[in-house]
Amino acid sequence: MFSLSKQSLEKTKGFFSLLLLIGILKLISFISPLLVNRVSSSVESFGVFEYSFNVGQILIPLLSMGLSGGYAFYVLKHKRNEMKASFHFHFVLLTLITSVVALVYPNILNNIYFGAILIALTFSNQIFIAGIKKIEDRNYSSVLIESGLYLVLLVLVLSFLILHSTFNLHDWFLVLLMYNVVLSLFYHSKHIKYAEINKEYFKKIYTFGAKVMLAGLLVFLLCNSTRIFTNYFLNETYVGLYSIIFRIGAASVLIYKTVLILIYKELYLGDYKYLDRIFSYLTFAVIIINVTLFFLFPLVSPFLIRENVVYAQLDNKLILTVFSQIILWVNFSLLEPIFQRENKVTLQIGIISVSVFAMVFLMWIIDRYATLELIHICLINNLMISLSSVVAVFVLRSNNVLLSKTLIINSILLIITVISVVI
Repeated sequence: MFSLSKQSLEKTKGFFSLLLLIGILKLISFISPLLVNRVSSSVESFGVFEYSFNVGQILIPLLSMGLSGGYAFYVLKHKRNEMKASFHFHFVLLTLITSVVALVYPNILNNIYFGAILIALTFSNQIFIAGIKKIEDRNYSSVLIESGLYLVLLVLVLSFLILHSTFNLHDWFLVLLMYNVVLSLFYHSKHIKYAEINKEYFKKIYTFGAKVMLAGLLVFLLCNSTRIFTNYFLNETYVGLYSIIFRIGAASVLIYKTVLILIYKELYLGDYKYLDRIFSYLTFAVIIINVTLFFLFPLVSPFLIRENVVYAQLDNKLILTVFSQIILWVNFSLLEPIFQRENKVTLQIGIISVSVFAMVFLMWIIDRYATLELIHICLINNLMISLSSVVAVFVLRSNNVLLSKTLIINSILLIITVISVVI
């Protein structure tokens, strides 16, 4: 009895220590990009940083090729351990190519689009390695790896602060390249046995990954592309303005990321009633945090926004709309692994394709025949994400995946989103 109680106590301690570590690292993930604003020469230059960051996030599925989901599908679910080397080789090859390009053309490290590729490669690397660590129940390692880019960014920003220097993209992109080289040399290379690399494995991996890649690309276009469209229809200053609001509201994403780390295996193997309950609790938690952040915004924002002219452009409707966008994004993202698990990614692609097309079309129409503002871009994006979530749950339901609580919550959020667009 004593040993059982002691074991339970150890598990509880382990859980809370992991939770503390996740909290600290996710807080760093939240603070690091915001601190770039403090060492940037202007809101416009911060907008350029955020634009390259956003392009990089959109490119993540293209460089990762759905290998994280593929690894879970083949190695975790179907026990195909002989395919592991092929997954690791993918990232070594990409790192080698980007390194050679940077050596031959050093000035390319000033190019925001090459930098976006490095950001995408870094995130792809981290997502893949962290996924493996979660499968191996090495949660401490997984959360450290998953936050690697933001830890590197924090060290770089603190260096600029200490040296009283202005943030520049060249150093940022160079550090990211070096970070990927380190991951390839000290992690991926150790797991590659070249005798196990087989072109048939690559065919299987990329065939599965192509659909996941396309779906992931569309998900990012739907949920994470506001800065791209803001830059296209407006300018970098508005990108910076939006990013400051978004980064503050994104504090609520900490709990979402934490829970996903803890239930990673269940996403692919767990009972749907359990997942439905977790999804509903998680959405409520994110809503509560965002509502709290909305009321705290006037207290927090002066420390992050230096220019009074920029601060004067903020209004409660814009802040609330951006915060709502974060809630809707989290809610939609919860469904993504379910489509992969059920091998229904093609259906997911169809749903998101229609939403992305409708979103771009609406923005174009307003920009052409009226005046498209930042609030309009955010509202249109919110509406499309919300509609996609409801349709996605119905599609899963028709394929015997029942998420009743999630459907109710999504329907309520859709009604609230429609009202916010109309008012």
